[in-house]
Amino acid sequence: MPSESCSALVLRKTKLGETDLIVTMLSQDGSLIRAVAKGARKPGSRFGARLEPASAVDLLVATGHSLGIIQEVRCTITNEGCRVDLEHETGASVMLEALSKIAQEGDPLPRLYDLSVTALRALREAPVASIPLVTATHLLKAVSMVGFRPSLGACVRCGGSTRHDGAGSLDTQVSFSFSDGGCVCDDCRDTGDAIAIDRGVVDWIALLISSRFEDLPGFDVDPSLGLELLGFARTWLLVQLDIKLKSLAFMTDCGLY
Repeated sequence: MPSESCSALVLRKTKLGETDLIVTMLSQDGSLIRAVAKGARKPGSRFGARLEPASAVDLLVATGHSLGIIQEVRCTITNEGCRVDLEHETGASVMLEALSKIAQEGDPLPRLYDLSVTALRALREAPVASIPLVTATHLLKAVSMVGFRPSLGACVRCGGSTRHDGAGSLDTQVSFSFSDGGCVCDDCRDTGDAIAIDRGVVDWIALLISSRFEDLPGFDVDPSLGLELLGFARTWLLVQLDIKLKSLAFMTDCGLY
């Protein structure tokens, strides 16, 4: 039976039969792969401890079936810090569930893997108060990478300015349409389902999409802003990609942060 080697990020494990697991992973080329780890749930299995969610692994997979069969696995990054407490584990769960919905089998997105490995490293090193910000940054970057970046500059409908230039204008809010995909100007806001969003939130979204994860520790951000950004990402995923994440709903509503 032919075999292939690859590197991957473990996203989810599903029980199969009495002792096996189906492991869903993000391959290094950014595509989704699923393979069976036979006997992984047996005591003393050489696979079980090496296939924890959020771990980066090197694999040898036998192909030729609808699901590959994992023959060898070596853990290269454990990301144990992402499982050290409920707060970190919740943030990691959001990232991993999102990747399992965004990535597709046979559809490579090479930058998605590197982005996610970097995001998990930032998460495991982040203090609890920064977890919502790191998680929101990963979601915003990931959806932008697959072609669903929100339009935050000119009006998404007419191309006009969304800023008030008049003297003394506070310009504290902007109209935003999730269904149209971005900010709308005053002339267009009454022709659809636009809602008012704080200008500061919109500016933070634009900043985080263009920033590196290494920059995040230098941002002085209240945890409430991170949760607000997660709320934005939650609605964006639902409206634009028809993706509903159970872990994200828990994270925004649990009161941990």
